[in-house]
Amino acid sequence: MQMLPPLAVVLRPALLFNTAPAPLVPLPAHKETVPPRPSVADPLPNINAPLFPPALDPLLNARCPDEPSEPLLEECNITTPLLVAVPSPTSTFTEPPVDILLRPAVKPINPPDPLVPLPAITVNAPPLPEDAAPDPISSAPLLPAFEEPALNTRLPLLPAEPAFVLLKVKAPLLLAVPSPELIMRKPPLSTVLRPAQTDAILP
Repeated sequence: MQMLPPLAVVLRPALLFNTAPAPLVPLPAHKETVPPRPSVADPLPNINAPLFPPALDPLLNARCPDEPSEPLLEECNITTPLLVAVPSPTSTFTEPPVDILLRPAVKPINPPDPLVPLPAITVNAPPLPEDAAPDPISSAPLLPAFEEPALNTRLPLLPAEPAFVLLKVKAPLLLAVPSPELIMRKPPLSTVLRPAQTDAILP
């Protein structure tokens, strides 16, 4: 039987509410100030439509480009630009700087010592029986007197009268009987009251 150690009962302190201190200077009263109205009344809205042009549709003005005084060149010269072999620069990968932060040291915090020394764990084994356990006895079953039984075969007796020549088969009569109504019954349940809950506090 294993016994649990008692638990130390610690009272919880009372709950205190701290209120804010009173102000040293009285707070100013709330005051709303409306901006002053203009001395002149609002002007009346004046809507003027834009002036339409005198002509309904504008005249089309198209000009063709002037012909050149000299004839165009008969031969077409195409000059490609010079390609200079410049080696490509080497690829350089630069990683962004990373701030190195030292991890704080691990500081284990042990629980406080109990106010009352804990009792030692005591294991109580059940008592042994007074009499020693009996020795096991094994007995084999008895074998039969004969090794193999004798075969005993009997044929059925022949009937005194000959069998019927004509074979007749009669089907049973089927009566239309209505099926009984289906009744479902639940098994009886025994009502057992639940015992009251009891909280036991360890000493």
